[in-house]
Amino acid sequence: MYKLFHNKGRLMKDYDSAEIDHYLDERVKSSSSLILKYSHLLGPVTKLRIVDLGCGDGRAVQKMIDTLTIQSINIEKVFAVDVNPTLKTSDAITVIKSDLNNTRLQIPDNSVHIVYSLETIEHLINPVFFVREAHRILISNGIFVITTPNILAWYNRILFPFGSLPIHYEVSEVKNYGRLVAKDGGPVGHVRVFSPRAARELFCDNGFSVLEIKGLKFLFSKDKSNHGKLGLLDSFFTHFPSFSSMFSIIGTKVG
Repeated sequence: MYKLFHNKGRLMKDYDSAEIDHYLDERVKSSSSLILKYSHLLGPVTKLRIVDLGCGDGRAVQKMIDTLTIQSINIEKVFAVDVNPTLKTSDAITVIKSDLNNTRLQIPDNSVHIVYSLETIEHLINPVFFVREAHRILISNGIFVITTPNILAWYNRILFPFGSLPIHYEVSEVKNYGRLVAKDGGPVGHVRVFSPRAARELFCDNGFSVLEIKGLKFLFSKDKSNHGKLGLLDSFFTHFPSFSSMFSIIGTKVG
């Protein structure tokens, strides 16, 4: 994923590789299911061009290709973009090194069908530019889907009245200052943390029609026990995106 202060590809410092895969798998599953659900909006396209914004080490790229291919989606080309990508260009994937805050992508206008981005927008100082670039490179009715933390997650609504800064939000790249819980581990570089309503407004103001917002979990463990009762509660709130830990939002390019 995106690197700003730290290597975000680790996702969460205290999680091992198995836990990270559970976390990443859900993001890919959620995004791919939304892409498949609304792919009919693309019309009679035989081969799709797809862009991953904030590709990091490329694990999400490969998982997304595999998931869509299994569902009979014919992919012509994938562009993987990051400020510091650690995967290599291949026949199927073109890697582009680019700062998503302010650098115009080396991708032509109106040339790709799908843009997705997993846990990247919260790392960007300039999310408006990011969304506008997605809009620029997409064809008319092209699909844009992102996943990101929710600053209004259910536990943040509980913590804030007690004087705690929200989880997912950081005021320093050195330490998690101001939290009552989840203080251990270094910051991961979150500089813009959205609510579902804020993300919807950002999409709509920049040329997208929002199709759906879907709640996502945050609490994972390697044995999928979901951290006991808190994990069950976290799963429950995925049914209510405004309260969920994280969310995905999908829009289609207007005009």
